[in-house]
Amino acid sequence: MNAWRYVIRSLLHHWRINCAVGVAAATAVLTGALLIGDSMRGSLRTLTLDRLGRIDEILIVDRFFRVELAGELASSPGFKDHYSQSEAAILFPQGTIEAIPQEQVSRAGNVLVMGISPDFWLLDTAGESHPPQLGPQQIILNQPLAEELGVSIGDEVTLRLPELQEISPDSPLGDSEDSVRSIPRLEVVQVIPARGLGRFDLRASQSLPRNAFVDLSMLQDELRQEGLANALLVSGKDPTHPPGVEASRQLAGMLQPTLEDQGLLITPVDLSWQQEDKDPQVVLSYFSLSSTRMMLDDDVVAVAEQAFEKHTRQGVLTYLANAIFKVDPDQHAQESSGLVPGKRKDDPEGLVPYSLIAAVDSIETLGPLQDDDGQLMVPAGDDEIILTSWLARDLEAAAGDWIRVEYFEPETTHGKNVERFVDLQVKAIVRLEEPSRPYGRNRKALFDKPPTLANAASLTPEVPGVTDQRSINDWDLPFPLVHRIRGPDDDFWNNHRTTPKAYVSLATGQRLWGSRFGKLTSIRILPFLHDGTRPAEICQPWEGQQLASTFVQNGRAMEKTLGFEFSPVKRNG
Repeated sequence: MNAWRYVIRSLLHHWRINCAVGVAAATAVLTGALLIGDSMRGSLRTLTLDRLGRIDEILIVDRFFRVELAGELASSPGFKDHYSQSEAAILFPQGTIEAIPQEQVSRAGNVLVMGISPDFWLLDTAGESHPPQLGPQQIILNQPLAEELGVSIGDEVTLRLPELQEISPDSPLGDSEDSVRSIPRLEVVQVIPARGLGRFDLRASQSLPRNAFVDLSMLQDELRQEGLANALLVSGKDPTHPPGVEASRQLAGMLQPTLEDQGLLITPVDLSWQQEDKDPQVVLSYFSLSSTRMMLDDDVVAVAEQAFEKHTRQGVLTYLANAIFKVDPDQHAQESSGLVPGKRKDDPEGLVPYSLIAAVDSIETLGPLQDDDGQLMVPAGDDEIILTSWLARDLEAAAGDWIRVEYFEPETTHGKNVERFVDLQVKAIVRLEEPSRPYGRNRKALFDKPPTLANAASLTPEVPGVTDQRSINDWDLPFPLVHRIRGPDDDFWNNHRTTPKAYVSLATGQRLWGSRFGKLTSIRILPFLHDGTRPAEICQPWEGQQLASTFVQNGRAMEKTLGFEFSPVKRNG
């Protein structure tokens, strides 16, 4: 009998015993797995209930909003049906704390820093006495953090927080370097155990987090965000059983952030002139929807399109050109648009540095591309540009000439700006009126003759450190100014500030400068009265309030959260 026949006959003879052994082994494996899984689920549940306390839902946004939003939410009809408390806070998941115990510097990174009010500790379920109310120069550490730093009660530490940037660091105007704000000499007034809210964490983890707690009002003062927060903490009625999905849906419906909470602005704009001893004359008056982040994202544009569908409106994309200069036809024919050729030894003769270009399609009543007779200009094509009279005069350019525009790509590559260029043919020239009194730091320019619709400084959104400066040389940019600022450039800034020096079609601008951050920098809105007419007067404040309310209501109807979205952290945990 060979080996194979022996094995087969043995299996056939003992098949009952083999089956019994296999079933027993499988049963043992499955039972063990179920027991381990049940144990892990129990451990995760205990960990979740411990680190979150009474907190069931958390909202964190990447901008600051009014602290009053927490109270408005808690007083909403139906809130008390499933929830009990709403607290505003400031959360920084990646803070750094430094200490000098025994003259040796110790440092801890990735610290969860929380700016809290005294009521925060009402959300704890650890059953211990609440920590003391924090003073302006005091801090509470949890035990793992205190041990890592080697500090105890009475020691002083320095808190370092990353600056929240309105403009993305992946944008050319965003600061790609980590900006840090330091708060020195904070006294450690208590070290709390790493349990309950002492081990509060946004993520489920077996490792102990390192937490620091400071006074909310102190942190607001240090960050220059008085009365603002970036997080809401909401507790349910039963700390061991979070509200269900339907309750979460109702909670989302109760949250009603304002336009300003969402980082959006509806600003009245008027273009006027006045002769001596006569009343001001209004050339154009409208409202501008813009964002503190410079770009309007796609969701904002979608809401605006629906909210203002009955109004005359105009989308605008304004972008910064590094350089504008004239090229001869032969040079244009030999070079296609792409990466800028090697570094120049000197600036080309006639180069105009650091100029704003607006991408906009003019419509009746909203310009800005109208001739001196008030007639709309023929729209620029995909490879065409319309110059202002100031730029045409500076470049000695005329219709038919080719203009080269150099600019940074709208999204950085690995934190580095990539410069490109495009050649555009001059389609037409639109006149700019010179003001009788130039801009001041906090005052508008004055005109004693009718300005043209191309005198449109409001087409550019406000960028702190740039649009509020007295001179181009004072611009606070995240990249160095490599082109020389000439006298005429500063003269233009004094007289026209952020007025674009050239215009392209909206399609061209969005093709060149649109990005994942958005394809518009503002939307101009011309409101109408109830009878459908627009009086020749300055837009009234109540009209702006009405537009803001309409936008918010449409956003809610379209279920566009615009970043204000609760996370059911306890239920997920």
